[in-house]
Amino acid sequence: MKQVFLFIAALSLTSIAAQAREITPLHVVEKVSYQIAGLVNKSKIDASYLTDITTLTVTKEANGFKVVLLSPSADEKNPNKLEVPFDLNAKAGTAVATFVSRSTQGPIFTVATVATLLDFGAEAIVDHLSEAPENIEVARNTQAVDLSKEATGVLFLIHLTDGRTYSIHMDAKGKVLSKGF
Repeated sequence: MKQVFLFIAALSLTSIAAQAREITPLHVVEKVSYQIAGLVNKSKIDASYLTDITTLTVTKEANGFKVVLLSPSADEKNPNKLEVPFDLNAKAGTAVATFVSRSTQGPIFTVATVATLLDFGAEAIVDHLSEAPENIEVARNTQAVDLSKEATGVLFLIHLTDGRTYSIHMDAKGKVLSKGF
């Protein structure tokens, strides 16, 4: 009987641990930040991807996630694009960059890199999932992220699948100043 109880307890703990490790779209946003920095450091993509990305979309697919990052180019009709696939465990696949040209108005972000801003913005939610139900909701339902430079720093807008937008205001170094719907 004691062995049956231990078995049931172990299954329950495994189930709870699995829920805690759920990979959400916002987890993938955090992971792509590391990919951007690594690809630039290895000279596989242009360094302007670290300063000029303004839009990121993340799509949940049957076998994982697809992340598309856009940055302006000198040709306003054709932005630079970086596509990074992730499996269901948030392991990145091979990135594909479509680099048109550097923007004539770049760099957009100069104090902190886009990789840092994406990392800190995503961490403001995914590292605090147990603190508020809205954090879980935002992490699970992230569809797109827009970054924009403001006089006071950076506005990190998280667009959810239900049409709502969650805002994170950061200073120029990526420190979170405020967040909420």
